[in-house]
Amino acid sequence: MESLKTVGERIKYARKLKGLTQNDIYKLTGISSGNLSDIENNKVLPSANALISLKRELGVSIDWILTGEADVAFDKKQNKSSSDIGKLSSEEIDVLLKYRKLDDADKEEISAIIDIKLCRKNKNT
Repeated sequence: MESLKTVGERIKYARKLKGLTQNDIYKLTGISSGNLSDIENNKVLPSANALISLKRELGVSIDWILTGEADVAFDKKQNKSSSDIGKLSSEEIDVLLKYRKLDDADKEEISAIIDIKLCRKNKNT
């Protein structure tokens, strides 16, 4: 994954990954395409209201938009909080954003592939 160093780059990346245009964002959030262009080109930072709207429509966390890192909320299987798990890397975020675009059948297939890989890894260790 390319290095996304700025707020604008991350927003633009997430928007394009979801297949949305700046006009689509305007229709979904009310953020004008001119304002979004300024945000994506790092001329201005998004307002709090814009961050909330972008978070919702792009399916990313505000933490990720602002810092490029995302906290994992809670791992129910391991009973660990985000401080135990750490932060998602940019590669993990990239995989997660792509995963979210898949339909349910493809998500099940990806999950099965991961399970197979983990089973092989556990047998080798």
